[in-house]
Amino acid sequence: EIYTLSLHDALPISKRICVVGDGKGVVAKCVMWDTGNSAGEMVGHSKKAITCAFRTERPYRLMTGSEDFRCVFYKGPPFKMDHSCSEHKNYVNKVAYAPNNDLVCSVGSDKKIVLYDGKEGTVVKELKGEGKAHPQGSVYSCAFSPDSARVLACSADKSVSLFDVASGALVTSKSLGADVGDMQMAAL
Repeated sequence: EIYTLSLHDALPISKRICVVGDGKGVVAKCVMWDTGNSAGEMVGHSKKAITCAFRTERPYRLMTGSEDFRCVFYKGPPFKMDHSCSEHKNYVNKVAYAPNNDLVCSVGSDKKIVLYDGKEGTVVKELKGEGKAHPQGSVYSCAFSPDSARVLACSADKSVSLFDVASGALVTSKSLGADVGDMQMAAL
């Protein structure tokens, strides 16, 4: 069962694909698309992996997120687990690298939005906005602006929120409805 697929598109000749999901003992795998050969040992999660993201310039990195409430940071290639991060207290729903590769963001069902250093995977800050956790529901997705200066997050509270990366401040938030079907599931 595959949940997320991420292509390593750093170079026109790149052939790496990271796949995460649910499997018998293997929940994340990086392979060469043309041969199917492994591009590293992807260990570190105890439950389904939900999301993955590549750093697209040297040094190459990979981050995955899982139902075990953890993000795992890999260095490579070949990709090997460097460390796991336990900032989240519920499912990690999305990880995304900034276009400039300086930061990687994780969002989760615990309403947290966490920024990590893109090279080392260490926590930089949590985006909260006005000192309180925002949004007020599970955060399902995030995306960086093309200049990597802002993060858009969308959530179960039926809102989208825009944060300034440098200050961590909430720039604006917009509610997009009141019904269950108005929960925002993806950001781009």
